[in-house]
Amino acid sequence: MNRTLRAFLIAPLWAPALTGLQMFLFGLPRSMGPLDPTEWLLLSLVLSLLLGCAGVWTLGVLIHRLLAARRITALWRHIAIWFAAGLAVRMLLLVATWAPTGGLAFGLSELQGAMQTRPLFLLSGGLAGALMGGTIWLMAGIGRPGALGPSSAK
Repeated sequence: MNRTLRAFLIAPLWAPALTGLQMFLFGLPRSMGPLDPTEWLLLSLVLSLLLGCAGVWTLGVLIHRLLAARRITALWRHIAIWFAAGLAVRMLLLVATWAPTGGLAFGLSELQGAMQTRPLFLLSGGLAGALMGGTIWLMAGIGRPGALGPSSAK
């Protein structure tokens, strides 16, 4: 298994790790419905892993290929771009979660409210993206000489 593939398999693990950390630090949601706290935690971890995998294997592969095509190898640039992507995905997911309930305007108002009252909630998406991008950069050996292309890292 080459280094890039291994990096793309391991990087999504940051999503459930950060979800678990958030739940530990801030507690479970007040309204859990029919789920007990353990079920809620497990469901959240599984969903965050699935979303992390989906994000890394779609948007992440695109980012990786674009950065490789432009020969961008600096760690800080990878982290900044992945942070922006993670933040954008978190914001889009928030709007998409609330839009079916009250329309797009309601979803956007929820996003605005989150920006004002819970900015760390939104920034955690950027942090997850930055950690995933940094992991891929490190494990795939992007900063090494001769390891620039997606298929050349072994």
